[in-house]
Parts: sequence; structure tokens; C-alpha cells
Amino acid sequence: MPLRWLRTFWLPPWRRAPLRAWRSPSLFLGIAVAAFVLGVAGGSRPMFASSAARASLGRDVETGCRFDVGFRAERQVWLGEGAVGLPGLAEATEALDSAVGRVAGIDPAVVTVIGDRAAVGVGDETVDVQLVERTGFLDQVDVLESRPLDGGGVWLPDTVAERLGVAAGDRVGVSFSGASVPLPVAGVFRDLRYGRDRSWCSMRWFFEPRTAAGSAPPPVVLFDDTVLQEALAGATTAQGTRVWWEYPPDAASWDLPTAKRATGALQGVADEVNNRSSDLGALLGYGRSNVDAPRSVHRAQRTAASVESVAGPVALGTIGVAVVMLLAAARSWLARRSQEVTVLTLRGAGPAALALKGMAELLPALVLGAVVGLGSAVVVVRTIGPD
Repeated sequence: MPLRWLRTFWLPPWRRAPLRAWRSPSLFLGIAVAAFVLGVAGGSRPMFASSAARASLGRDVETGCRFDVGFRAERQVWLGEGAVGLPGLAEATEALDSAVGRVAGIDPAVVTVIGDRAAVGVGDETVDVQLVERTGFLDQVDVLESRPLDGGGVWLPDTVAERLGVAAGDRVGVSFSGASVPLPVAGVFRDLRYGRDRSWCSMRWFFEPRTAAGSAPPPVVLFDDTVLQEALAGATTAQGTRVWWEYPPDAASWDLPTAKRATGALQGVADEVNNRSSDLGALLGYGRSNVDAPRSVHRAQRTAASVESVAGPVALGTIGVAVVMLLAAARSWLARRSQEVTVLTLRGAGPAALALKGMAELLPALVLGAVVGLGSAVVVVRTIGPD
């Protein structure tokens, strides 16, 4: 049977069929316009829905707080020597990286080590502060002055540095938990309470009053990598040190299909972390874990469904018009080729072979119209789409 069809396709009426479409400009144009309408109507509906969903996700990821959209775990870790039933920071980070690393569309972790309320001082002059060590913080602060230091040091807000009268390269005492640790000043940055980018959005309560009538919290002092950990290690109590692991989504690849798969996988990780009978849960212990706190994926799905419900009837109506146009074009083809069809029928060509000949003649116009229609749909959605 396949050999028979191949022989039929190689006969002149079928082999030359695609070239004959160009001999009837009006028929070719009618088919191309019908296919164009089909391409625009059929392609723009799902594209508009996808565009609306991506715009909804973008509000949460690109202009909102992407750390709230991704996965976050909060636990106590042990930084000192000896075992107290708490995981070490490196061990806990490695375990979480291994679990989350299998999820596509998620950026590496931002790890935040949070110390107790403390004081920074020079001589008798001290300032109450909050101690924080955070991954990649130097790219997220406005550095006013700095000095490279072997082994790192402490970074002071400009308000604290001005009050203490210190600059990069000086030394200050950091007092917490009854201990005082002398550290060099690696640099000075603009106080994050008076301006910061969205990289700090998940930590907003470190910089803003918790209530409308509340007072501003103490300024945040930052530390180079491992400096705060080493300082806390000698004074950490049995309660351990609070640490956040935040895995934000990759904004460049965060479309609705990726977000649905990723949040589902991350929820599985969160369930494992919160399950004390699992290996990961037993390692990390008690604490909080959350995924997509603002439920942005659910909101994006509802947005896409709303757009499809509005665009659907319009698209279906337009597709119906295009189908009628195609049927009219097919009828016109039969009228133009009636004599040839009769001759081929007398020579033994069946309905299937004649239908294939008709499709072969109409195919160039169909393909051209559909390609231009889909391309136009892409241009229209990218021009006026929600994202």
C-alpha cells in the first residue's frame, strides 16, 4: 500500500499540483487569507492567555518580592564546637541545596545569618544595632567607602559610622551575648532604613516599624562572609543562631508552566523539610518553611483562565469564518478543476487520491497564510500583550 501511494504521488498530476496553485491568484489569495485568519485567531488566544499569566507572575517576581514567591526555610543552626542537637550551617545548606537543586527555574540560595541585638562602639560611645550576614550583600548596598581586608570585616551604615566617628580601616567593638569582639571596619554603606532595592524585600521588618505608630528598628550592620559566624561561634548559646535559606525564582525563565512545575516540586521539598520522620526533616529540626507565600502561581492561573474565557468566543467565531472561507475555496477549486477531476476519475483515481491532489494544490497557500498569521499573532501579543 505505501508503494502504491508513492507511485501515485510521482505521477505528473500529483507531482506538479503544488506549482499549479500560483496559476489562480484569486484562489491562492482566498486560501491564504483564510489560513491567515486561522493562524491569527488560533494562535493569539493561547498567546494572550500566556502573556497575561506571565504578566501576573512578573508583578510578584520582577516588581514584587521574589523571595516570597520561591522557597524559604528558617531554622536554628549551631556555629560553635560540640553537638547540641542542631545542624551545622554548612551541613544544613548542603542538604537544602541538594533537595532544591533538582528543581528547574530556581536561583541559588541566598543565606542570611541573623545575630542577636547587639551594640557597636568605640571607647564609651556605643550604638544599638542588628547583626546580619547575607549572601552577595555588597551588590545590593550603596557603598560609600571601603578598604580591602584580609579575612574580611564589619560593614557599618553611614549613620553608625558618623555617630562613632569611624571610617573604613578603623576598628570597632561588637558586643553581644556578654562578649565583645574587636573587628576592623571593611566599609561604610548607606543606611538601608532610608533606601534599599528589592533584594532586601523579605527583610523589610529589619528596616521598617512593624506598626504605624512603632519606632524605627536599630540599624543593620553587615559582615563579610563567615566573619559574623566566627564571631558568634564563641558566644552562641544552646538555642543556636537563626538562619534563613531563600531560593528565589529565576525571573528570566519564570513562565506559567515552569512556575507550576517548580512550585509543585518545591512544595514537596517543604513537606519533606517539615516532616521530622524524613532524613531532611530530622537533620534540620523544627522551624518554618513556605513556598509561594503570595500564591502568585494560583493567581496567574486564574488570570490566564479569565483571558481565555473572554478571548475564546471571539477566537471561535473568527475560526468559524475562516473555515467557511476555506470551504468556499475548496468548492471553487472543484469548479475550476471539474474537467480534470472527471478525467482522473475515469483513469482510476479514487476519492482519496483526488483529495490529496486538492490538498497538494492548496497547501502552499495554506502554509504561507498560516505562517504569516501565526507570526502576526506573535507580533500583536508582544506589542499589546499584558507582559
